[in-house]
Amino acid sequence: MTSLYAVLGGTFDPIHYGHTATSEILAEKLNLKKIILLPTYNSLCHNQSIISVQHKVKMIKLAIKNKPLFKINYLEIKKKYLIL
Repeated sequence: MTSLYAVLGGTFDPIHYGHTATSEILAEKLNLKKIILLPTYNSLCHNQSIISVQHKVKMIKLAIKNKPLFKINYLEIKKKYLIL
């Protein structure tokens, strides 16, 4: 059986209920195994995020603390670039 994963990228500046709730609905409808959150280092619209990357990651971790469906991928943060 194939496992489906989804990738949700964004600035998450800040992450909010709209990110997690809609993702959970999508996961239920499509029978997704995981949703991978891919936070950007910088915003596409702004030269720099309003909050620090470290603070953004802490907020994301708090938002998904009891949600095993979610996982964070640090690729864009570690490399300091944006994948389009």
